[in-house]
Formats: sequence, C-alpha cells, structure tokens
Amino acid sequence: MTWAPARWTGPRLAAYASLVARLTASSTWPTIAELDRLLADRLRGEGHRPVRLVEQPARPAPGALLYEVQVMERGEVPTRAANAHDLWNALVWATFPRAKWAIADRLGVIQQARAAAGPRLPGTRAPGHDRLAMLDEGGLIVVGARAVVIGHAVLEHAARGVVDIRAASFPLDADLPWQIDAIDAALGAAIAAGGEVAPGPGVAIDDAMLIGWADAP
Repeated sequence: MTWAPARWTGPRLAAYASLVARLTASSTWPTIAELDRLLADRLRGEGHRPVRLVEQPARPAPGALLYEVQVMERGEVPTRAANAHDLWNALVWATFPRAKWAIADRLGVIQQARAAAGPRLPGTRAPGHDRLAMLDEGGLIVVGARAVVIGHAVLEHAARGVVDIRAASFPLDADLPWQIDAIDAALGAAIAAGGEVAPGPGVAIDDAMLIGWADAP
C-alpha cells in the first residue's frame, strides 16, 4: 500500500482523522519506533494500562510468546514495518485503548489455554475466540443513530478504497455521549464483562451513521 495518509479520508476513517493528520508530516512510512512516538500520548495516556508498539520479527524466535499473550503480559503490540493492516491496528489502539485492552486480555487468556494443550495450537478456534477476533478485525460500534468502525481490517480496506465490506455490530447504550473516551470506557467495560458480537454474516455499514467526533451535533 502506498504511503499517502493525506488521502485516507471518508466517513469510515472520520473517527481517526486527528491521528492520521499526525502521520502526514512524514513523507515515507514511519519506523515502528517513530509510529510509537507519534501515538505515545494516547498509547500511554491516563486512565488505562500503557501499551507500546514493538517491531515484529519476520520469524518468531523459538519459545516466543504468542501475539495475544505478548500484548497481555508485556503490554507490547508486535507491529510489522510498512504494513497497512498493522498501522490501522495501532491507530485503533491509540483511539480506543481501553477497548483494545479488554479484547487483548480475553484473547490472551484464550491463547494461553490453547498453547497449554500441547506443542501445537489446535487447528480450529472456539466460537467465542472467533467472535472476539471478528470484533477486533471487523467491529462496528453502534451508539443509537451513530456508529464508529473499530475493526482495523475494515479501516485498512477503507484506506485502500474498498468499501464493500460487512461488519460485526456491537451495540452500546444509545445515550452515551459521542466522545472518544466515553465510548472507549463503555466499550472496554462491556467487552471485559463478556460482551461479544452476534454470530452471523455481519451487517452492511451505513456510512451516514459514521461521523467524526468534532462533527457531532
């Protein structure tokens, strides 16, 4: 994917506009260390556990922690250099750190149990694991008549101009204020309490529901 953050606009990306604007000062893909510094105030802000982006090696070392376990235990998000999918994951972490921590904690526990079953991970995932992964990759948070995309795979596709994508819907209280930290706190609490997306093929994304924080009436 070409490095062109100035062109990453549109309703699906509106919630991330202020962070994307930070990237436009760079004419090339930032290193993982540079990206971590650009997002540090959000990744390690007040009110949540700190998290750090670290470069993911091309091949994991023998005995390396599973991705989700490394996030849960070390507060490190393995991130591939010049990788659009991982860039959007980092931007979601910086926008919704409490929600991402809630997902990471639940997935980390699941992966620890899978790893403990033997030298090789089972070939299939449990339904609960799948639904958490669907939320992480394709989540659409619905708050009354408004919505925000948190699934980084959906965001990556939108940045590439691909919008024929369905999402996994996760409703929150319709009376929540349309503010980043309020949505993040409520979503994190709901996920930590066991909330999941509904099984099924997902929903069509109504772009009319997707507005930026500054544009809320």
